[in-house]
Amino acid sequence: MRKESGDKNNEQNERKTKELKDDNVKIKEQHNPNKTQQIIKQLEEWTEKRIRDIIFDSNIDNWNRGKTLFGERIKNKEHLIFIVEDTEGNIFGGYVNEKIGTEEESYILDPNAFVFSLESKGRLKEMMKFDINEYHEAFYYDTQYYNFALFVFGTGRDISVCKEIYKTESYCSQWSFNYKGISNPFCGKCRFIPQRIIVIEVE
Repeated sequence: MRKESGDKNNEQNERKTKELKDDNVKIKEQHNPNKTQQIIKQLEEWTEKRIRDIIFDSNIDNWNRGKTLFGERIKNKEHLIFIVEDTEGNIFGGYVNEKIGTEEESYILDPNAFVFSLESKGRLKEMMKFDINEYHEAFYYDTQYYNFALFVFGTGRDISVCKEIYKTESYCSQWSFNYKGISNPFCGKCRFIPQRIIVIEVE
């Protein structure tokens, strides 16, 4: 029994290690093999938690309208990091600390939520996070067939990621978080096209 338990733990550890390797997560610049570890370290510092698992990856999981696994993977979860890589190599996203319920199209209030830029193609000198403002309307998701958005950070749609069929409609605005006077920190403009979406659970 102990051997079986030990084997299971080893398998879980190996899987988690594999998931976070550069060649799998791919949240890095092609010629900078240390980028992923830098990102992981920064995310763990910002959230004050350790990365546990990747629960959604758009390279594997469907994120189109009417068929998405996105809602199923995040419902009743808390402490989630949402990472977006766009077609121009920008990497950005947000963190939700509160539990995400089963009611879609309803904002989650979270005073500990924040959005961030991990790779800005030289526009920012370093990775940066931006804390939520006083209204705390942090996040909502929508898997309904007829709606464009997959998930949104901020009541002003600070980051609005659309379902795959509508992905060219994704955009950023600046409303619900404190951007410290910086304009367009995520992708350098209002519109972006998501290339990959990853959701990471931390604990």
